[in-house]
Amino acid sequence: MCAMKEVTLFSDDAKSKESAKQLGQEIALLSRLRHPNIVPYYGDIKGANILVDPNGRIELADFGMAKHTL
Repeated sequence: MCAMKEVTLFSDDAKSKESAKQLGQEIALLSRLRHPNIVPYYGDIKGANILVDPNGRIELADFGMAKHTL
């Protein structure tokens, strides 16, 4: 199972800067959580690198993540 969050940020926007700060705090928290009901946070996975077949099986296509999963 996979969970994703998409955030749009603009470099010259004060609200975006606050959102980026909050996102950084959320990432720091999620990267430390370990529980069977929480999907692990691996960092650099982009939605385009997650492939799902018609049966719902997921394949990770980001070879940079191989070092984290092996």
